[in-house]
Amino acid sequence: MRIAVPLITVLGALVVLVAAPTRSTVAGPAGAPGPHPADIHPPPLHSRDMMRRAGGVVWWIGRGCVLERVTMSTLAVKDAGARACRAWPSPDGAVVLAQGRPRAPIVLLSGSSMRKLQSTTVHGRVEGVTWSADSQYAAACTSDRRHGIRVELLAAPFRRSATVGYHCTTAFTPAGTTLTSDGHAVYENGGRLRLDATLETAAGRPRHGYAVTALTATSSLLAVAVAPVDPSDPNAMFAIMVLNRETGSTSIFRTTLPSYHLAGAPDGSAFWYEQGTNRDVLQSLQPGGVPAGAPPIAHSYAWSPGARYLAVSLQGQVKVFDRRTGATGSLPAFDPRSLTWTP
Repeated sequence: MRIAVPLITVLGALVVLVAAPTRSTVAGPAGAPGPHPADIHPPPLHSRDMMRRAGGVVWWIGRGCVLERVTMSTLAVKDAGARACRAWPSPDGAVVLAQGRPRAPIVLLSGSSMRKLQSTTVHGRVEGVTWSADSQYAAACTSDRRHGIRVELLAAPFRRSATVGYHCTTAFTPAGTTLTSDGHAVYENGGRLRLDATLETAAGRPRHGYAVTALTATSSLLAVAVAPVDPSDPNAMFAIMVLNRETGSTSIFRTTLPSYHLAGAPDGSAFWYEQGTNRDVLQSLQPGGVPAGAPPIAHSYAWSPGARYLAVSLQGQVKVFDRRTGATGSLPAFDPRSLTWTP
């Protein structure tokens, strides 16, 4: 296990990031043909052309709780007629779960027309929604005075929900398995993963234990955020543990604040994690995992389904980066938040 410790400043506090290793270059035999100049310096690509080629649909919530989407192939913008201060598009973009105001029932919107289809039985304070990869299930973390914290599971056609847990740490893997936590251990389809010792080390071995605060997974990686039960513990540390499930290796990233939300690039090359309200931090896991010039801190991030492109929510715009060519583009937006990129 390796522990990464370089530092950057986040809102006046320090957040620990890992430095990506550089790849060494070995000279070939004399007379061997070198790379084509276009491979080293690709021809310039106009930003609008790049964004059209990226394809898919980029979603965000703008000022005034306006849910907007941009069809990248045409760069056409459409917004929902209904107020949506929180919104969670399904992975296939067919439907959107949205909440117009705090504690209001979650409603189902059409992904194409953006019109309301129906209300659901999910209500209360909604902390977040996690979708299964096939868009058939959605797990909503909710809370209210009567029932406390609980996880409500919605299945297509997303009208009625069922309570399936009381810890808001649920995620779905691309393979269709379910990740959950009781606040201490991590389970996959009900089977306990052997991560307790690693998570305890990540949290600094605090005297009063640690709590799992967020989970996410790609086809090859599992990321778990932990926080000490007692932040005043002298050994307490906030951290994110990333497990490479192909090699079995783990990495630990120290953070200054607890992380309640995180997500990984579809190809496992990078991830982002929350550090305060509307402040996400971008972290590379391999060379080239983060596009050159991409800001390390932003309101939110979203990768394209194929992970080649990265959308970044900034003041007055959503900026798009092409990891392969280095091209960038910009979509005008009023105070964009909560980015999502669907096919």
